[in-house]
Amino acid sequence: MSPEQASGERELDGRSDVYALGCVLYEMLAGVPPFSAATAQATIAQRFTHPPESLTRHRATVSPELEEIVRLALATAPADRFGTARAFAEALAGTGLLHATGTGEVPPSPRRPRPDRRERARRVALGVAGVAGVAAAAAVAALGWWALGARDDAAPPGTLLVRVASATDGPRDAALTERVARALRAELEGWSEVRVSDRARRPALVLTASAVRLGDSARVIVDAVDGSAGTSRRLVEIASATAVDAAPTVTRLVRRALAGPDVVDAPDAETMPGRSLGALRSYVRGWEQLRSGQLDSAAESFMASARANPRFALASLWAAQAGAWRDPRDPRPWLPFTATARAGSLTGRDSTLAVALGAMAAKDYPSACAAFRATTVRDPSSFAGWFGLGECARLDTTVLRTPEGARFRSSTWASLAAFREAVERAPSSALLGALFERILRSTSAAGNVPRRGWLAGDGGGPYVALPSLDADTLAFFPVSLDESLRAGARAVPRTYTAATRRGREVLLDLTERWTQRAPESSQAWFRRALALELAGQIGDGAAEQSAPAALEKAAAGARSEEERARIAVARTRLALRRGDFAGAARIARTALADGPSQPGEARDTLLPLAALVGDVARAERWSVPAAPDPALPQPVADSLQLFQVRAVLGACDGMDESRRRLERAVSISFAPAEVARQRARVLQPAYRDAVPCLGPGILTEFTPTAPVDAAYLALARHDPSAARHVLAAARERRAGADITSITWDFLFAESWALVQAGDTTDARQQLLDAMNSLASMNAYTLSRLSQAAGLRRSLDLLQSITARDAAGRLWQERRRALSTTQSPSR
Repeated sequence: MSPEQASGERELDGRSDVYALGCVLYEMLAGVPPFSAATAQATIAQRFTHPPESLTRHRATVSPELEEIVRLALATAPADRFGTARAFAEALAGTGLLHATGTGEVPPSPRRPRPDRRERARRVALGVAGVAGVAAAAAVAALGWWALGARDDAAPPGTLLVRVASATDGPRDAALTERVARALRAELEGWSEVRVSDRARRPALVLTASAVRLGDSARVIVDAVDGSAGTSRRLVEIASATAVDAAPTVTRLVRRALAGPDVVDAPDAETMPGRSLGALRSYVRGWEQLRSGQLDSAAESFMASARANPRFALASLWAAQAGAWRDPRDPRPWLPFTATARAGSLTGRDSTLAVALGAMAAKDYPSACAAFRATTVRDPSSFAGWFGLGECARLDTTVLRTPEGARFRSSTWASLAAFREAVERAPSSALLGALFERILRSTSAAGNVPRRGWLAGDGGGPYVALPSLDADTLAFFPVSLDESLRAGARAVPRTYTAATRRGREVLLDLTERWTQRAPESSQAWFRRALALELAGQIGDGAAEQSAPAALEKAAAGARSEEERARIAVARTRLALRRGDFAGAARIARTALADGPSQPGEARDTLLPLAALVGDVARAERWSVPAAPDPALPQPVADSLQLFQVRAVLGACDGMDESRRRLERAVSISFAPAEVARQRARVLQPAYRDAVPCLGPGILTEFTPTAPVDAAYLALARHDPSAARHVLAAARERRAGADITSITWDFLFAESWALVQAGDTTDARQQLLDAMNSLASMNAYTLSRLSQAAGLRRSLDLLQSITARDAAGRLWQERRRALSTTQSPSR
């Protein structure tokens, strides 16, 4: 009975069996049990108080190696014994007690002449003395058969089968090499999900050890061969010749071997506490995914590592960090890991980073910024520190009252300064590419992107600000939302245009730094092309100064469908900016024809191109809800999706039937008391888009919630004068604003309402102004289905009301080119 059994422990494993086998082997070799006392209780007590007597006191011929093996099998603590019976048997095999075939058979003796009577008597006496040794050998052989089996070809599912060998050729010190091999086996035995067998014919990993003496030191070499892929790596450590098998050296080698080839890119993987293979490999895989820009996968891998090994504080830290990068506004998935990381044994930069992430999860942005700043002080090369410093300032939307007026608590300019440092320190271009959209938004280079905030304190309301300049610094001066709505275009800062230009200069600087650090990166050149496009550099020239040339470099390095789709959209947009509508149609139709066969990000990216060229059938097939509403019953969600796509595209044929299906779905899917509220929530936005097809009367049951709603209701009452008044007031509120600040879907809706109200002249002039400003249109025009459809429908509307003058003929030709130009034949 093992000590843990005697003490009543419930959690027992195979190490209790190892102890029992050790007792049997001890008695067979010594002729007496390892523990003996007058009573059973006293015998059990001996197991806890002292080890058994040395075997050599009972049998002098027992070798030191065999005695050490039995001593380990009889260790009081399970952790000090062999991890498995297999390891016990393999250790015994090394002493020569197991037959080489592993069968446990005793080879037959050669035939000899029959001895005389005196000789037979002498041999009987010696046989009595040696019977214990024979029995021990038989028992060891049986143990070998049971633990090892005749063949050892496979490991249980989820277990890594490893074979360890000593090098037999090349320069080496045989004694040191054998010590290293034994130490590797011993270290591997302690790992969960790892099984060591020197007899495995098809191991997943083969480690071949060798050691070369270098004076008082030694070079320890482990050649690791992946059994499935056939790839090999050489791992080298320099150690004292007397400590080649010491824990630090062997532990590092084993961790590097088990982690795989990517361990060099996984910081501190070799220092992981404990011996969980799953935790180690998930951590290394998380770093590989992080460097590839796969934020979702990286976060899941780090979280899996942290769950498999809660003591591994670094896994928790990077689970929190990857989760924060994936979605900083929703900390629920990564919040628990911030606490685990802070409770762990982190030091220096990592400890302050954990504090910063905890503050980010709590939305305590001032504390988060202070901790991120401390991280950059401790480690000026920390990308996580610099990016976090920019991110906490970007996310802080608190507005404070000051003697000089309302101010945001955080500085946009300070955020951009931190982001600039992050660009210089990004560990990979793919990771920077996955995060760059947030940096882009902070520059306000795309224009018409207000910064929103909330006044601090009880009773605080919403605030909004457009970019402006404070000297030459990009700044935002918030005003209350109510005041902004009342002021209309007067709320636009005087320096708005100059501020947008300054933001574009910042974006040009950031992308120049990026392309210089990663000249082969497709993502870097794609963002550089966007910066040049926004700056108006859309002509031919060198890649560093020409948007089309930069896109060519991006296309040369594109590897994924998503990258190629984004480049196609950018090329289409550039062609529109340059007035080449036939070229835009060719690029768009080619990209759609070559588009992915399965749903995904690439399809979503190309979808606006289908709306632009009027490919309604493809747009309907490819459309999926951008953000499905979990509160909607499935019949409502399906009917609503189809209706909305047709409404946005202006596909009026069959719209009545789509509306009837949607109405039926709503009526049967909600309780009677809920129907009215759900109709306003679900139907009103969709019906607003459908007015040009179904008429303004479909909105009469709803309370107006958008400026154009009041004009539609006036038209439904057959009061064009009231509609013109409403629309004139809306245009007055934005007087002086750049036409490009108006979204294409709203521009079309307002222009259509003007035509219905009889104000064709103003509608035509508004549309012509917008079309003539295409060279400076917003970059998001082709990033959303509604915007691309709004541009095309505006062209259709302009064609229907235009005069037959030069301007009218020009836009008619461009609209025709967009609709009829096909992709080049293959």
